[in-house]
Amino acid sequence: MYWIDDEVRAIRQARLDGSGVQMQVNTEVTDPDGLEVDWVSCNLYWSNTSTNCIEIMYLNGTSLKILVSEDLDEPPPHHRGAPMVG
Repeated sequence: MYWIDDEVRAIRQARLDGSGVQMQVNTEVTDPDGLEVDWVSCNLYWSNTSTNCIEIMYLNGTSLKILVSEDLDEPPPHHRGAPMVG
């Protein structure tokens, strides 16, 4: 499962039993607010409220990119506070 850790402004990952907690992204995520997991393409998407953009990376934590950064006044949050399980 994946979730946003507001205290440290990071995206974390763990097994369904809660073990194996790992930090997926922390240094480059300023204000994550919304999280979507694409299990088919193995991508993780989130909105960033400080930069008004939508970002993407592989589920393994690599290839962080800005996907959309234009014409977004405020990206929509999704699943705020609820872990994404699949």
